[in-house]
Amino acid sequence: APAPSAPPPAAALGGAAVAVQGTKGPTYVYKRGEPFDVEVAVANKGFLYCYLIDDNKDVVQFFPNPAQASAAVAAGQRMLFPGRFPFQLLASAKGATETVACFTTAQDLGPNVAVAKSVRDVAALRQAISQRAGSPVEVGVFDVKTQ
Repeated sequence: APAPSAPPPAAALGGAAVAVQGTKGPTYVYKRGEPFDVEVAVANKGFLYCYLIDDNKDVVQFFPNPAQASAAVAAGQRMLFPGRFPFQLLASAKGATETVACFTTAQDLGPNVAVAKSVRDVAALRQAISQRAGSPVEVGVFDVKTQ
């Protein structure tokens, strides 16, 4: 399980409650099928849920996961995905843009927050998570651009 690290500088969060960025920088364009890592920084204590919206618009939760079932995060915590987790994130084999979206909630929604098959973009996913949480959620997004 990833250990909490020092709180990120305010500039790293850009004032956002949840910041998601690729470790190769915001303008990096990935090769088809290239593995990638994302860093997630949270400003506030809460519960973190991260998803990949793939090139088929399928929504797949990758955190929490069987290797770390708890979604709890501390204020200022940073996490690297996949990092030491036993999975890979791969850029689209089709060359399409995929999206990583991470949400924080005030309450624990459990380890597996399934969403309806009709949820196929960040806006619909945010609405589904907000409804499940019973309150607004914070979201951070990273678009995985592929050529």
